[in-house]
Amino acid sequence: MTAATQASLALADVTATTASASRNAADACEPARAVAPLATEDAAQAAHVLRAVAEPLRLRMLSYLTQTGRTEACVCDLAELADVSQPTVSHHLKVLREAGILTSERRGTWVWYAIAPAYVASVDALLDTLLATLPVPATTPLGDLNDH
Repeated sequence: MTAATQASLALADVTATTASASRNAADACEPARAVAPLATEDAAQAAHVLRAVAEPLRLRMLSYLTQTGRTEACVCDLAELADVSQPTVSHHLKVLREAGILTSERRGTWVWYAIAPAYVASVDALLDTLLATLPVPATTPLGDLNDH
């Protein structure tokens, strides 16, 4: 750069405080001090559980288990919720079981499933909240949401 070019450039004093700069400083982003977000491990575990329930047939299975008035259901009852193959039903139940949401017990040739005690209140709250906030009336059957 030539001396003439340098002389023609006007340099501004960026250290000078103006009214505009003071206003911008007040608007600066500052993290909230009293906020305690989920720990990384807790967030990862919660995401794993949410991924497990974020599937229409699995939500229907959980809904069935909460509404039967019984604490458990046979795999044959859960298989009737959708027009899918038995291996597909077993896969969905396995996902819920591996996430810790369901427990299972083999009795003879059938396996019985129940919502794990630690998740009963959470599943109830989740389903109640979802149904209360859906844009369709809660009385609309969800039977058309079968996932193949």
